[in-house]
Parts: sequence; C-alpha cells; structure tokens
Amino acid sequence: MEITQHGDLDITEWLVCFLETLEKAIKNADVLLKTTLDKAKFWGKHQSESFNERQSKMLNMLFDGFKGHLTSTKWAIICKCSQDSASRDIADLQRRGILKQLGLGEIRIIYWQVRRWNRATDESMS
Repeated sequence: MEITQHGDLDITEWLVCFLETLEKAIKNADVLLKTTLDKAKFWGKHQSESFNERQSKMLNMLFDGFKGHLTSTKWAIICKCSQDSASRDIADLQRRGILKQLGLGEIRIIYWQVRRWNRATDESMS
C-alpha cells in the first residue's frame, strides 16, 4: 500500500495481494459453512435420538475438526470418564451406524466422513 501511495500509481501488485487474500477468506468461509451445515443436518436427522453428554461432546468435537485419530483412550481423557464408559459410548454409536472403526483403535464419524469426502446424498446414509 505504501509503495502504491508513493510510487507510479500502478496498483496491480496491491490488487493481486488483495484478491489472493479475498480468495483465501472465501474458501475458509465455504469450508466453515459446509461443516456447520453438515453438523446441523446430523443433529436434525438425529433429534429424536438420545445421546449422553459425553457422546454429544465428542460428536461435536468430531464435526468441529478433531485432529488426529480418536481412540477410546482419548475419548476417556477428553470426557473425564473411565475407559469402560468411553468404550461403551463408542460401541453404542457404532451400533447405531454413527461411528465406524477404520483401523485398529481408529474411529471416525461416518456421517462426517461420507458427507465430507464422498458428498453422498442423505438417502445413501439411511
């Protein structure tokens, strides 16, 4: 900006910088909006189901971008509960088709995974 004020009035460089920043902001907003809509659709679809406080907390964390692999040990630490309670919570969500075990000790939320990576329709998840 300073160069533009004291230079030859060529604002091309400034415009490129501004537009690149704007593009990043729009992409970030798009990701945030898609995540928020996916989360709202999930809770709307499951509004008649009951979740305990720990399950609700962890599902929200998964939708909000939990980093790394989620294990029952991490679940227990985050929710301040026993390993057995964490395992029961996870097993319940797996039984309902909400979580899926991907590998040894690694689980993911199925709805988020399908909606985020495959962009499948809601009907394919029924």
